[in-house]
Amino acid sequence: MIAPEKLKGNPAKATGHVQWQWRNRLLALKKAGYAPALKPLQMQFARNCPPASVLTDQSSLRHCTLQKICPFCWGRRYVFKAWNHACPAIITDRNKFSPRDREVVWLERNEVYDSLDKLLTAAKLNRELEQVLLKQHCTVRGAIRFEAFFVNINDPKWLMIRRSTLALTEGYNGELQGSPYLTRHWQSKHINKRQLSEAVACATSYPPALLKANAEQTKNLLDATKGIRSISFRGCMR
Repeated sequence: MIAPEKLKGNPAKATGHVQWQWRNRLLALKKAGYAPALKPLQMQFARNCPPASVLTDQSSLRHCTLQKICPFCWGRRYVFKAWNHACPAIITDRNKFSPRDREVVWLERNEVYDSLDKLLTAAKLNRELEQVLLKQHCTVRGAIRFEAFFVNINDPKWLMIRRSTLALTEGYNGELQGSPYLTRHWQSKHINKRQLSEAVACATSYPPALLKANAEQTKNLLDATKGIRSISFRGCMR
């Protein structure tokens, strides 16, 4: 999502490009007054945060732990953790496929607000709407709920919440397809690990706007939402 299409066949160059973007973003956040970027040691850790999913010697490197903005810590804290919970819960057929009598469902909802106060109020409301909608039509065996907060790239006054739910259900027949509450809907039965990895990657994807949108407004949003938990697990996904 954040590496140019022409580099996606070259992991080393793609990772280097993302690292370059991240370091430039840190400088912009520092100018905007983002507290972690103003601390020399924290800034050093962030600039040199080891890339996720890259086979290098990282024993002497420290993660910056800024998972709500750092693309590498985002991968470790959200994408990898979601995968580690989802895979053993969903892929049960000798580690090959999900059960034939159950469905893997991914639902996504985007919300737009014109002030931090409205966004923070909304962040506390309707957090489980996707699961509530699912439970009206089927049994939900387990679910991963994820939220991403970011600023609109084209207009910094618009603040975004992207809510995703990845669930293992029983008896779901696509009743929410076309629902006005959802911006994305995907379901499948008897999926393999590759298909599941793609679903997890989509559900927990890093918003490109975090590296590109207005730095000052992004800093304000990061400060306002730093205490809000972004990922949670239910049922068999725990």
